[in-house]
Amino acid sequence: MSPTLAQFKCANANAAVERRRTIVHPAYFKRRVAPKPVDVYFHVTSTEAHKDRVADTVVVAQFKVLQSTYQRHGFELNLVNVSRTVDDAYISWRRATRCGGYNALNVYFFSDLNEFVGGQCNMPTNATAGTDAFYQDGCWINGDTIQGLGPKSGNGMGMSSEGHIAVHEVGHWLGLLHTFEGVDLCDEVNDGIADTPAIATPSWGCPIV
Repeated sequence: MSPTLAQFKCANANAAVERRRTIVHPAYFKRRVAPKPVDVYFHVTSTEAHKDRVADTVVVAQFKVLQSTYQRHGFELNLVNVSRTVDDAYISWRRATRCGGYNALNVYFFSDLNEFVGGQCNMPTNATAGTDAFYQDGCWINGDTIQGLGPKSGNGMGMSSEGHIAVHEVGHWLGLLHTFEGVDLCDEVNDGIADTPAIATPSWGCPIV
């Protein structure tokens, strides 16, 4: 999983080597012929002050970025529903809004996250419906990284990610690790993908420019 764009940081921590061995096990990545359908639920969660910032047209544009990117890799994403929650305290938002089974992708866009954090997605695991692990599944994304939505005035974030922060984070939900995983430990697992050479440290933006 390549580094995120601009200066937004991915909040996913590096996984322990045993956890990475489990994630990259062949049982997780069986070769298939037909595209894999994935139901997607978007949850736009905002404070009262920013409740009108993420318009419906922006949400559709963000989904199209996700859909077109993962369609090339055998995933057919289907946007089932978009919910909106206005709650300054974000009280019990996941249990109240999560939709679908464990195979459904729930993406939460927050209007007031730390300005330099792009988002985070939980990696695949064995979660039983109704448990904390089940409700913690999904992705939370900084609302200012949505396709077509420039950063809020004066927040210091600079470039828009053009929707690709969500692409990066959803990759983690699908089981992809960072390309710098395990480099500091010199282990043999790395990100588990033979076609992606290991890199020593994270990089931000485009390092060849």
